[in-house]
Amino acid sequence: MKLLGRLKLSLKLACRAACASLSTSVLIAGTLLAHSAEAAEESAPSIEAGIETYQQAMRSKDRDERMALFAQAERIFSSAIDGGARNPSIETNRANAALQAERRGYAIWGYRRALAIDPSHRQARRNLEHARSGLPEWVPVPETGGLADTFFFWRNASPPDEVKLWAAGCFAAACLALAVALGRPGFTLRLLALFFGTLWLGLIAPNWIEQRRESRRPGVLIAEETTARSADARHAPPRLATPLPAGTEFLLVQDRINWLEIELYNGLRVWVPASAAATLDRP
Repeated sequence: MKLLGRLKLSLKLACRAACASLSTSVLIAGTLLAHSAEAAEESAPSIEAGIETYQQAMRSKDRDERMALFAQAERIFSSAIDGGARNPSIETNRANAALQAERRGYAIWGYRRALAIDPSHRQARRNLEHARSGLPEWVPVPETGGLADTFFFWRNASPPDEVKLWAAGCFAAACLALAVALGRPGFTLRLLALFFGTLWLGLIAPNWIEQRRESRRPGVLIAEETTARSADARHAPPRLATPLPAGTEFLLVQDRINWLEIELYNGLRVWVPASAAATLDRP
């Protein structure tokens, strides 16, 4: 009974910690994030200049001026990132500016870069979903909100190291409960072992699936329109009747001179010019 009480207490503490990680925040696409303290000190002036330029664009009532200022803010953030100030908040700032400048491909690419650094970055994830919602319905996008996400929704809201810690704890609890249950009658401990085992699988399975999928480098089409072709040649027949819009996401299959073979998120493989795409480098 003492052991059962301890296991129940561990479960309560786990639930409390999981709930504590779910602090809510609201961010509509285009809202600028304050720059993170992670940024290198030498890049701070340019980051401040980017924030000021972005805010100036938000205040402008002239559309042309607004678009020009958003594009300028995007360039300033890019300069800071190239100077070594890469972190998820600055990547999201740049993506916000790109989205406001109506450069959807660069925006989606930027949000994906932010999430490659920190998968738990909520603003980047929410703004990415907003940017994707502006694509035509026929454009395939990575699946989100599956069964695992439904039951383990707090997993994406927690830092990767914290997820690994919880996974290790759940595995240890499952093994302990199962070891004790084998020598005792009743189903309570077996149910606890099954519960913790299910939590453990839910925590590690998405990582395993992601690693297998991301073994091929992901990327985004940044050109306004890209004709998907059946081969790596300019005059090869189009693979699709409609050009792919900026913001279409893909997995890189192979890279040839000036051409990329890519796989869309519906499994279709096509060839596109290398200049029309941007891939995600490992952080």
